[in-house]
Amino acid sequence: MIRCAAVVLFTASAMAVRLPPKPVTSVVSDGIRYSAEGDGRDQYVVATDLASCNVLWKVRIFHSNIWAWLEEDVQHVFITNLKLAGNSLLVTDERSRRYWVDLSTRRVEKVWFSGWFARFFSVPSEPGSDASANPETALCLSEIVFPGHLGNPPGQPERTLAGVTVNRSTLSDLKKRVPAPLRLKTYSPGSGVSSITWNDGGTRIYVSFTGQVARVVAVGGEPTSASKTGRGLALGQSAADLERIYGSYYRSRSRDYYYFLRWDDGTELRVCVHHPGVPHAATADEITCLELIASVN
Repeated sequence: MIRCAAVVLFTASAMAVRLPPKPVTSVVSDGIRYSAEGDGRDQYVVATDLASCNVLWKVRIFHSNIWAWLEEDVQHVFITNLKLAGNSLLVTDERSRRYWVDLSTRRVEKVWFSGWFARFFSVPSEPGSDASANPETALCLSEIVFPGHLGNPPGQPERTLAGVTVNRSTLSDLKKRVPAPLRLKTYSPGSGVSSITWNDGGTRIYVSFTGQVARVVAVGGEPTSASKTGRGLALGQSAADLERIYGSYYRSRSRDYYYFLRWDDGTELRVCVHHPGVPHAATADEITCLELIASVN
């Protein structure tokens, strides 16, 4: 009987199919929006500057181990709620686990109390933290967040875009390289986030830093040699070039076509391609923006 019960339980688990995760309401503070994203294995919080729609940083909240003998999607765990409390973000997942994210240091700590005890640690609401009531939460086209499967490219993660290496290049390095930037911005005091923007020929280059280290690089504008990734993908190339250089990807269809590649360490390459039939397309099948995002941890 025990063997039969085990077989039935295993079969039910193997055949189960989970429902898609519910959308998570983003929260806004000091002009920065904090959103949840992930594929069920790894879950992240992404910070985006609402004024420019540029990603500032991305941090991994947790990883879910996947057992090979069970159906994968029923083992996925997603973030369900985000809530601001002072200079921290409280993250809750589908298993009612909680995590604190320090918005100054990007350090993630698991909250070990739960259930009945958690009522004594309630998080106060902040004005403007409800995204549905805040006019600043209009969707940024550069911030397209998709749960579910993303492409898992072969080989080592891409590290370089426009000559900037994420998790290595520093703000002081870039200041020496760009003596007259178009914009140099430091975000809210204590956040430890800054960004620099400049033009190289007709290519607009944006870099976001956590502390002194580059975490995000984005390029747009005119296709020039300055827009290349470390493996040679550049503005003006096509989706065929993307596949030739990187292999698999995940594609979404909206105003433009967005292609997403994410490596196991959380590094992500986002590519925007104009296609025939899109009203504002410049050239058919032309890459018009690239964004390289490295996870903080």
